Formats: sequence, C-alpha cells, structure tokens
Amino acid sequence: MTVRAALGVAMGCMHMSLDDFQTLRPAEFIAAADAWQSSQDADVRRSWEIARTVAAILLQPHARRRLTVRSVLQLPWDAPVATRSSQHAPALTREQQRRRFEEVCGRLEERQQAVPSSTASVASSVS
Repeated sequence: MTVRAALGVAMGCMHMSLDDFQTLRPAEFIAAADAWQSSQDADVRRSWEIARTVAAILLQPHARRRLTVRSVLQLPWDAPVATRSSQHAPALTREQQRRRFEEVCGRLEERQQAVPSSTASVASSVS
C-alpha cells in the first residue's frame, strides 16, 4: 500500500486526523487499519444476519414447514453446503479417460459445425 492510499484510508474511512496519521508508525497504522476493517466486516455481517432473520420471520406464516434463517438465505460465512467434488468422483481408468476425452471432443466439433450453419441461415433470412 502506498502512503497516499494509506492516508486516504486513514482520513477518508477511519476518520483520523492528519496529525494522528503522521504520528503513527507503519506497523501501528496496519494494526489500526486491520482492526477497523474487522469492525466494518462485523457490521456488514450483522446487517445481513438481521435481514435474513426478518425475512424468515415474514415468510414463516406462509410456509407449511418450519423455516430456519439458513434455509431462507445462505450466506458466505455459513457452513458450506455439501457439494460434489472431484474427491468423490470415481477414478477412471486410462481407457475410460481416453473415451471420455474423445466423447467431449466429438461434442465440441458438433457444436462448432452447428454454429456456421445457423449463422448462414440468419444471414440468408436477412437478405
């Protein structure tokens, strides 16, 4: 971070005076900026938590089953939803990999051949 950028954060975002900024050593400013950023992140997170709680409360009378705030809106800091990953995919043999590659290449060629014919029909319909 440049001094100019640090000054902008200090005075513009953290509402520090120029004198306060100038008396800080770089390590002190970094610690203050980190604490300020953590505070900002907590404020944003709190706002989102409130919004999804209100949404769940408003939706509950219209739902047949009990709603949870996480079922209404999944937020990035919630526990991740189980997704299919390459770790759970079955291992393919060399021959299966080759056949899969050829299959994908064949589909790609079909798509590439289909594109010029569709553009040609569009061009002829415009003329």
